[in-house]
Amino acid sequence: MENKISELRGIKKVSQEDCAIGIGISRTALSAIENGGTPSARTMLSIARYFGKSVEDIFFDTSVIQKQQSDLKTVK
Repeated sequence: MENKISELRGIKKVSQEDCAIGIGISRTALSAIENGGTPSARTMLSIARYFGKSVEDIFFDTSVIQKQQSDLKTVK
């Protein structure tokens, strides 16, 4: 699962270890998520809260979602 965690860590200037501690998971778990692993819903929420972003902003390409919604409106 693609995500923006690494990018957000860079903006926040926080190491993977410190980020993992702030989220409440191990560094290896965070590394796995950054590399495409799928976190639990609870972990997604913890990550979103840590960065002050929505789950969608971090884990989903909102431009694709918006295009799909736009396409659905066109069909109706």
